[in-house]
Amino acid sequence: LQRILLSPGCHLKQDPDGALVAGLDFGGGGASEDAERAGAVLLDRVRALLPGVSGLALDQVVVGVRPMPADGFPAVGFAPGVAGLYLAVMHSGVTLAPAVGRFAADEILEGAEIDLLAPFRPARFAAG
Repeated sequence: LQRILLSPGCHLKQDPDGALVAGLDFGGGGASEDAERAGAVLLDRVRALLPGVSGLALDQVVVGVRPMPADGFPAVGFAPGVAGLYLAVMHSGVTLAPAVGRFAADEILEGAEIDLLAPFRPARFAAG
């Protein structure tokens, strides 16, 4: 493959060593299937996407869980009640990484308080 394939059923890329790496979705939250079942579903989808390729078999299956704050919005800032713990948890981490990384560095290293992050503080989940 010369490019990443992104289809409704799976996404796929080829490593320089020839191995195919595929995934089912980009969703957040918990894993709904066990690894063996997810691998079987994924292999069927890859075979359908590449009907001319024979001999496809699973080498390894990894089920990853993407962290997602309960309300679906980012949680960025110092954790209440845990000294020194700074959190930056969000679904769109790749797209927000440059800005959140800069803001987090300013808050951690400079003691700044970034107003844009106010609605996303982890303290909103604290009881009472």
